[in-house]
Amino acid sequence: MKKTLLWSVVVLLVGSMISVFALSGCKEAVEEAVEEAVEEAVEEVEETVEAVEEEAAEAEPSEMIYSQAPMLDDMALPPLQERLPGNPKVIEPFDSIGEYGGVFKRGMAFFLGNEIIMTTLSNEGFFELNKPIFDGTIYPNVAESWDWNEDGTELIINLRKGLKWSDGEPFKAEDVLFFWNDVLADENIPYTWAYGAMYRQTDGTLPVVTEIDEDTVKFEYDESSFLNEIRYGIVPIIALPKHKFEQYHPEYTDGATYEEFNSKFYWREEVGKTTLSAWYLEEFIPDEKAVLSRNPYYFKVDTDGQQLPYMDKVEIIVVGDRPAVALGNVIGDFDADVMWVGMPNLSMFLDEQPQRNFELGYFLVPGMQIMMNMDATDDSVRKVLRDVNVRRALSISLDREAINRALLLDQAVISGNSWLPQSPYFDEEWGYLYSEYDPEGAKKMLDDAGIVDTDEDGIRELPTGEKLELVWDMYEHNLYTPMAEMIVATINQVGFNLVLNMQHQNLHTENFLSGNFEMSTFDYNFGIEPFFEIPNWIPYLPGTTKGWHLNADEDPVSSEYERFAQLLMDGATSSAEERLEMGNEAGKILAEQVWMIHISPYSRPYIYQSHMRNIPEESMKIREYGISEEPMAWYQVWKVTE
Repeated sequence: MKKTLLWSVVVLLVGSMISVFALSGCKEAVEEAVEEAVEEAVEEVEETVEAVEEEAAEAEPSEMIYSQAPMLDDMALPPLQERLPGNPKVIEPFDSIGEYGGVFKRGMAFFLGNEIIMTTLSNEGFFELNKPIFDGTIYPNVAESWDWNEDGTELIINLRKGLKWSDGEPFKAEDVLFFWNDVLADENIPYTWAYGAMYRQTDGTLPVVTEIDEDTVKFEYDESSFLNEIRYGIVPIIALPKHKFEQYHPEYTDGATYEEFNSKFYWREEVGKTTLSAWYLEEFIPDEKAVLSRNPYYFKVDTDGQQLPYMDKVEIIVVGDRPAVALGNVIGDFDADVMWVGMPNLSMFLDEQPQRNFELGYFLVPGMQIMMNMDATDDSVRKVLRDVNVRRALSISLDREAINRALLLDQAVISGNSWLPQSPYFDEEWGYLYSEYDPEGAKKMLDDAGIVDTDEDGIRELPTGEKLELVWDMYEHNLYTPMAEMIVATINQVGFNLVLNMQHQNLHTENFLSGNFEMSTFDYNFGIEPFFEIPNWIPYLPGTTKGWHLNADEDPVSSEYERFAQLLMDGATSSAEERLEMGNEAGKILAEQVWMIHISPYSRPYIYQSHMRNIPEESMKIREYGISEEPMAWYQVWKVTE
């Protein structure tokens, strides 16, 4: 395994700046840290690699005595030694060695259309990012080791030998090639899973993936692609069991159809049933429940040689809405939630905690953003939203401090419409632009744009005589909905007629991604490391880009946008030093142009029962490092029984 100069610099920067609760810093200190990081990168790389290799050597998994969960004892299975790979991945638990048994009970408001929670309950990438707070360290996972060429255009991955799918069939290079070359590359198979763009190069094409031998694959890229070390640690799928799916693929089986293949290519259908994850799908009842059972061929063990996971089953019950999930966790019906609960539940949690048996932890989360569609179909709306003065006026019409006090319980750090303060590309000079509440300033900006209240009814008119009305798509959310209501009240005071359009979350997401909206809501993702998921910011890959400017190639909103887009495209394949400069310049443009409105990052609570072990008290819900499920490492969670 070779660590790269590129990632080492980012590690040092993020490690020096990131904090779950404190989001402060000064420009001079950051610049000094950057300079020192660049000078010391090579030395740090060597030390990191040496430490990881020593840790692996100390574990000596081949000399371990392995043990399995009692539930497997009566099953007709090969011996555990034959089910494990030759070199199992050894996990040191967060707090304690666990005990086997039990059902991990989860509540869910509803099953999300993109299945993202299910696919990341036990996410198995080529690599694994350290948990629960990512500091830049990357470990082997499905890949036992890997190596880059000097310019980052070739990645050789050595798969963990002896790895098996949950049905006992060997995991081989052909499974990787089948997924990348026969599924992702097939235009007849619309890949709809989250993180889809992370599989592709900056020009939208896939890398060339070839087999060296049955346990080794090679990825070839057109440009430097060192950042894929992180991408391939958080994508939900890296391979598909060819022996399972080739029967549905028309290129492999006569009579098979793409319609049939696409119907099977869902976690709830076939993907979850044959997996590398800690649990496989045993039962799925739409709008009711999902039951997952222990994977007897799972490739991870703890430091005592116990095959993971500790818990026998996972049971996910649909309860209808977010408050029901929160209540179920308070009264003990569910064991944990890191998805549906949040700030609106914190007062209840704190009131109930003394007489209940649950604990609270806190995520760093990026917060909500309001996206403005630069390609809105209504000509008047499009013209309004393309006016930078209108966008700036909208931003400073928000009273973020009032929102922080009323809804975030003073857990937010107010920042502007750009990279988060934890980002290595953040700069205080522009990082807080247009984030201070200034209704009089907003009124002047609108006056200067020729948008005035000519009939004095409280709503401004456009130069055409039309009312200044915008429709904001919103979904039912126990934090974002009341936040939106506060925002509408303050924005309308400066002369807007901002109308909330409430939708089901799945419909909202569909409209959002397709560009069928005027204003819309989403989490402010990829604000720490924007180069990991460029389609989050600019549309170069159809079907994976947020829909705020889908027509940018034909009709870019401004020259500033074109420069912003070019900086992100170039920075994704540049050296660490160059990327720092490009990221900083891009952040300044983003802050000044206000194409979207960021509310603020904050610390968000999650809940787990007191009998649960190995759940951290602090974590990150930052999408570029894996979403809410990934930092928890559920495979090592266990339950104390009476």
